[in-house]
Amino acid sequence: MVNTSYNPSNEYTYISSYFKNEATIVLQQDAAIYLEGEDDVFFWKPVLANALPNFKVEFYFNSNLEATENVENRSGSGECSKFFQYTDQQFIVCIDSDYKYLLEKHTFNHNNFVFQTYTYSIENHYCQVFNLENIATQLSGSFNFDTFITAYSILIYELFIFSVLSLKKEDGIFSLKQFEMLLKINHPVDLTNDGSNELNRLTPIVNAKVAELENQYDPQEITNLKQSLNLKGVTRETTYLFIKGHSLIDLEKINRPKIVNSVNRQLKGVLPKNQYLEILRNQLCFNDYWQIEKLIDDIKVKLC
Repeated sequence: MVNTSYNPSNEYTYISSYFKNEATIVLQQDAAIYLEGEDDVFFWKPVLANALPNFKVEFYFNSNLEATENVENRSGSGECSKFFQYTDQQFIVCIDSDYKYLLEKHTFNHNNFVFQTYTYSIENHYCQVFNLENIATQLSGSFNFDTFITAYSILIYELFIFSVLSLKKEDGIFSLKQFEMLLKINHPVDLTNDGSNELNRLTPIVNAKVAELENQYDPQEITNLKQSLNLKGVTRETTYLFIKGHSLIDLEKINRPKIVNSVNRQLKGVLPKNQYLEILRNQLCFNDYWQIEKLIDDIKVKLC
């Protein structure tokens, strides 16, 4: 049992040192890696291994050292942020970018050993077109995920810009919840012509909302935001990498009516969860798109 008599003001100094010492001294690893949650290991472990094959790590995702049950765990992005200032080469934090990356609201800096996804979340990486096409090929060769998700991304781009602008200005005109509601497609998905029927149904809904929002914002601030986001990798074709990942796929409850879950289920039928997740995780690629290459480059630069 860990002694909890230390001063709460230096609690996270203590916990970060505890994890680092256990990982590097007791377990003889190169570093302790703190994550938002346990399932994140399935993403960050292969990413780190791809960047630095000989770098040995131990993963942590609960800052309550006295927790005896999962309900007592302290985890999530907010908990990760409390460790930023205590990071170094032997205590590293890995996080989802969320919208903080686009809005430049992260509280870490280049001196901290913090790595981010450069997409909204881990889920978006699993939905990247190369990964999805590999999955679709394994499940069934009859559906072109690249065509579908790229067309979907182009369709929602303008709405996404307005959702980020509203969030940035904190004006409440177009909330993230409203944005997500407008993005929904039918379930089961009409897979005819690589899902084009679904997108044709969604198009007038999206266009009507865009026309409404265009009258509520200055054209120049819209242009400025587009230019700013473009520098961060947001284009019409890549918008889907920056929307909330859970809008596209649910890795925990795979039968929920999310876009990628639904398409995959119709291609192959209902798979056991472990088998479905294994397919997703095994198809993850580590090159050919900017977000994953930037992340791996960050790791190499910081830790080599």
